[in-house]
Amino acid sequence: SLGVIFYILFCGSPPFYSQYEGKRGDEDIFKKIRKAKYTFEDSEWKHVSPHARKFVSDLLVLDVKKRPSSFEALEHPWWWSTCPR
Repeated sequence: SLGVIFYILFCGSPPFYSQYEGKRGDEDIFKKIRKAKYTFEDSEWKHVSPHARKFVSDLLVLDVKKRPSSFEALEHPWWWSTCPR
């Protein structure tokens, strides 16, 4: 999803990960994805604005009906604060 891509672009690591390897790790990651369980670690996100964090959070909403459309994402305040007019 676009939320995962932006998450990685902002902090350099994926929002869903596991300390385990192999099948157990995969199951752990999928469990976190299904729960939309992720964090904004201060050490990785301290340079990212609150608007940008909100943008990523909005894009990582699990329920597709509650997630912004591509048009709505382009209208997000963070997007307009970074794009030249």
